[in-house]
Amino acid sequence: MPDGRAVLWVAGVALALRVAFVFWAPAGLVSDADFYHGHALALLNGNGYTNADGSPAVLWMPGWPAFLAALYSVFGPLVRAAQLANALLGAGTAALVYLLGVRLFDRRTALVAGALYAVWPGVVFYVAVLFSETLFTAMFTSAILLTVIAAQTGRAAWLAAAALALALTLWVRSEPIAFLPVFAWFLARARGSWRRGALEAGLLAAVMLAGVAPWTLRNARAFGQFVPTSANGGAVFYEGNHAGAPGGNDLPFSLEFRARFAHLPLGEGDVARGAAGWREGLAFVRSNPGEALRIGGRKLAVTYATDDRAPVLIRGFEGPRRILESHYVPLRGYLPESSMLWMQRIANGFWYVVLALALVGAWRVRSWPAETRVLVPGLLGTWLAIHFAMIGGARFHVPEAPLLALVAGAGLLALLDAVLAKPVE
Repeated sequence: MPDGRAVLWVAGVALALRVAFVFWAPAGLVSDADFYHGHALALLNGNGYTNADGSPAVLWMPGWPAFLAALYSVFGPLVRAAQLANALLGAGTAALVYLLGVRLFDRRTALVAGALYAVWPGVVFYVAVLFSETLFTAMFTSAILLTVIAAQTGRAAWLAAAALALALTLWVRSEPIAFLPVFAWFLARARGSWRRGALEAGLLAAVMLAGVAPWTLRNARAFGQFVPTSANGGAVFYEGNHAGAPGGNDLPFSLEFRARFAHLPLGEGDVARGAAGWREGLAFVRSNPGEALRIGGRKLAVTYATDDRAPVLIRGFEGPRRILESHYVPLRGYLPESSMLWMQRIANGFWYVVLALALVGAWRVRSWPAETRVLVPGLLGTWLAIHFAMIGGARFHVPEAPLLALVAGAGLLALLDAVLAKPVE
């Protein structure tokens, strides 16, 4: 199948499934989506990136609320419009998975991986959730693809495009910074020169830093402190690194920690909480290295044990404002419990098959192209390190799905080849 037809086929299947699901799913706002929606409305109304109390917002990077504001400016503040935009982003990501597979593996693996991503239930379900996962995954996958093309062609224009893509992705979530060493290693191997690889990775870093500089300067003016990206990292780090941490979200602990800064305006409270979280979380790790390692193991278990978080979010529960008042989480009734349960079964069943195929693909890592053996394990290993250090949860592995689809695709083809190669008795 020619590349053009294959891309259209993969993207078409992905889009059809996602659009159909959007029109079946409820159009509700739950949990953090309430805040993203509120930030988008503030931008749309000309109030800037602000909180409900008018203070400058800094808890999350502004890319996703700005994306929502752009949609709302055209279609009005409709949740359904954002869900359909997620469907388009998901279809585009399926096409990117195919193109990345062609570059890193071969056309067979690319087609299988693209198909896996296109029909992946846990990923499809996320298009109905107004969190940043779908946009971030699309942007980060495009940045990976552009970096691969730059390494394989040696053209400066592709490297510049990759740098710009990473800089834009950083406006959505902060994780891209952690992947710079992997990109440096990959570029060095592709170029056959550590010096040139380091220079090109330095360009990626410089463009990323320059791209985020306006945000960092804005935070310095607003809060009188150096807040390079978002203020949420410290609070999340402390939630994942304290005595008795469960590995995943620890709502009572998080709420008690937040209450310590309730006397401050929301923006200042988020900055102070983030700084305190880094300080106290690191103090716990230094004082309790053994327990921190055990908690880290629980984080990885929580992150990869299931793929069923999206149905819970779609079902709906009251957002942070209500939770802060009572610790009680009443269901909103966006989705019947029976629907949520069968969605979870489908998502988890597919997830376990993908993990099994990915293990087979990883076992055959020596058969991968040399550059692929650097980039894919490096990226997945960095995600593991992020989960181990920060906090676990099924939603946090969503951006890894494109890479896992590639490894699982390689595993499925390895199994098929092994079966077909056996002589018939």
